[in-house]
Amino acid sequence: TRGIPAQPEFRLPSFPRANEIVATDIAKRMLAERAKLQLTDAQVAAFTAIADTLLTANGDALVAYDDAQRRLKPGKTSSTPPDEETTRTFRTSMPVMLEAMDRVVANEERAAAALLGLLEGRARERAQGIWDKRRGQLIDWRKPLEVMRPQRR
Repeated sequence: TRGIPAQPEFRLPSFPRANEIVATDIAKRMLAERAKLQLTDAQVAAFTAIADTLLTANGDALVAYDDAQRRLKPGKTSSTPPDEETTRTFRTSMPVMLEAMDRVVANEERAAAALLGLLEGRARERAQGIWDKRRGQLIDWRKPLEVMRPQRR
């Protein structure tokens, strides 16, 4: 049948919540794999200290990220383009979220380097695989935020 073409749906992207970012950080992931990594008690203590440092380093960034995300109401679907208020909220929230995610990524990179530096041989290879997956996840989470990166002149 011929008819009026369907209107496209407009959907704000969904982003991970701050508590999901914290719950899946690289230090926690590696600690969860302590048996596979064959961590000694001393390594577990060092990994735990790095996890605590990472949580502290990400604290302010994740609070700002979470506050900005709450204003966005991600995942909302509409058959009409976003209204002016939604567009304004999007334009103010996304840069805050991008900056916060950039800080989280940088902090996790430093933590991963410290964690990997505590390992050798097969354990280091396994840990590198864990980091590679986590880094990929961070990059995927960050991609939708890139649209709001300020353009340099």
